[in-house]
Amino acid sequence: MPEKNNVGALRKKKVGAILTTPDNAVQSAPVMDKPAVKPAPANNARVGGRPTKPRAEKRSYKIVLSVTESEGAKISQKAGIAGDATYLYARLKELGEI
Repeated sequence: MPEKNNVGALRKKKVGAILTTPDNAVQSAPVMDKPAVKPAPANNARVGGRPTKPRAEKRSYKIVLSVTESEGAKISQKAGIAGDATYLYARLKELGEI
């Protein structure tokens, strides 16, 4: 009778090699060399990609706006596939408020 709380019964048994040569000798997988690690660029210089916007053009100031469910539904309907914030931002630009 197995002992209580014995996890040995849950261990998988070792299975022989799946792929063998005609003479039943096990082939080892080829050893891959690690790729050379490129050193980091000096002075945190960017290597590639899109250039960053100037600080004056970034939209980083956040405004939290609370509206009712019906008002939110109207805004979402008018916004269509655009996001609500994008729609409101465009409307404020059209009105000359920003």
